[in-house]
Amino acid sequence: MSRKARQADFRGTALRFDDAINEWRASIDGGPPVTIDRPGKTDATIDGLSPGAHHIRLGRVVDQAGLVAEARPAHVVGDGGVRG
Repeated sequence: MSRKARQADFRGTALRFDDAINEWRASIDGGPPVTIDRPGKTDATIDGLSPGAHHIRLGRVVDQAGLVAEARPAHVVGDGGVRG
């Protein structure tokens, strides 16, 4: 994951993206990271997510040269707050 991953507690079933350039990694409730590659403008549904409170760690993947294209932030669809 990137060096500046964001974390949030939330209730929801999807992540809202507007980024056709970067690759993202998300870990839900301490599970293994899932790669979301250049999602574009979409709501990425989180398969198998049960109702209730959850915790997410979301970071942009940084290439070997350390270069990252400017991206709009991702948002949790549902109730949640991001803490950095």
